[in-house]
Amino acid sequence: MPKLPKDTSIDEVYYYGTGMRNPDNVKMVKKSLRKVFTEAQIDINDDMLAAARALMEGARDLPATSAPDLSAVITTGKRS
Repeated sequence: MPKLPKDTSIDEVYYYGTGMRNPDNVKMVKKSLRKVFTEAQIDINDDMLAAARALMEGARDLPATSAPDLSAVITTGKRS
């Protein structure tokens, strides 16, 4: 974890990772993040959702004729 100035406030944490469709894994990761980010809103999701959101974020301001984006998840999982 990088050293941040003492007056730095982190309000939101977004974590995407493999295995985060399993509620037990989400609970474990959230518990760990809560120790560091005590006041932040913590959002935990699967890495495949991260790829989808990355594509949608770029699509908002593009003309309809633009070429499609490509998003890839490099993982040891089987679904990628």
